[in-house]
Amino acid sequence: MSLYAIGDTHLSLGASKPMDIFGPKWENHAEKLREGFSKLTADDVCVICGDISWGMGIEQCREDFLFIDALPGKKIILKGNHDYWWSTSAKAKKFFAECGITSIEILYNNAFQYGEYSLCGTLNGIGNTVELASLSSAP
Repeated sequence: MSLYAIGDTHLSLGASKPMDIFGPKWENHAEKLREGFSKLTADDVCVICGDISWGMGIEQCREDFLFIDALPGKKIILKGNHDYWWSTSAKAKKFFAECGITSIEILYNNAFQYGEYSLCGTLNGIGNTVELASLSSAP
């Protein structure tokens, strides 16, 4: 069992914002993600640290989340500053259930255990909705 983290996937499988407009290194970036994730096993965990999809509403993100769900391993997602689709974690969880998405969990004012560590998501203490993913030794 291994722990990975990635951020800024900026998927746009259901929205019209192709990433290749930002240069050749972004061409086929969804396939590059698939290739990178192919090394993970079902027991591995990947924290996706925000900016997941360019979709403006959660329905526009359906194909992006189905793509992520089909990748190996368990995925834990955090809200990024470009995740305009995010309204509440409860709505996202309901959407995932309706779509049959089972390998994605939401880190938002909660925590997940990973071996002897805790993955924590919280507010930054000054009222902004910044998410923090931190590894700390469990008590």
